[in-house]
Amino acid sequence: MSATAPRLQLPEVTLVCVDMGLPAASLAALQHCMRLADFGEVLLFTDPTQVQDAPREVHLRGLQLTDARSHAEFMLEELAPHVYTSHALIVRHDAFVRDVAQWNPDFLLYDYIGAPMRGVPAACSVGHGAFSLRSRRLLAALRKAGVAADHADDLAICQTHRRHLELVHDIRFAPPEMALRFSQAWPAESMASFGFQGLQHLPQVLPAKALRALVAQLPDALLQGADGLALCAAMVRAGQLDGAADILAARGRDGRRDLRSLAVRAQLAVARWHHRRQSAFHA
Repeated sequence: MSATAPRLQLPEVTLVCVDMGLPAASLAALQHCMRLADFGEVLLFTDPTQVQDAPREVHLRGLQLTDARSHAEFMLEELAPHVYTSHALIVRHDAFVRDVAQWNPDFLLYDYIGAPMRGVPAACSVGHGAFSLRSRRLLAALRKAGVAADHADDLAICQTHRRHLELVHDIRFAPPEMALRFSQAWPAESMASFGFQGLQHLPQVLPAKALRALVAQLPDALLQGADGLALCAAMVRAGQLDGAADILAARGRDGRRDLRSLAVRAQLAVARWHHRRQSAFHA
């Protein structure tokens, strides 16, 4: 987005992040979105004692979630009273706005839109919830219908209770083709989109310095998982080699030497060799 481009104006949208134990990274996701667009309100649900230097535009709401079930319960049953605009844009530390030029006002015609899920019928594939647009109508319907948090909130909304929400409450889900323009969760889906979901997209969104600072805020447990490895490999491909090395160091702190980490470590070594060779050539 150029310095002279008009900021995206979304007065009918509340920007929402529900922290899952990563307050600094959650705040960073909100601030990234706020640099690109103006929202009707910005809410961060977290432990306020763990948040430092939050701008006054970010309204802190005290909340401490203990597990995935408590997160789902909050999203399904307790979010509605906090949203006064027509829609809420849900973001997460690894799921936020990528390109405001891809915003389509028609997104607001739907009650739910998120990146299409894989491995499920297209009719119930929309969509992933970490970066999703949800109407106040939907939030109210979830409370009225008493949707239980037996699954992750996006699965409960888009699969388990979808037909009830459509037939009884007239809830509208965006079609998959529009959902792909809204957000993408898989690297192979390379078309432009308004937002994204997944750590592996971060090298395409954040500059190296900002991403390395974010990695420093993530716990080893996250970096040692499959998502951390996917991010590491993506950083190697993007030439963000120091940040990739940080992740590999975190993956080695538990004493494991898994084959996938070794493969990415080899890719990093090759990339560094090429970088040194090019630097020597241009010296």
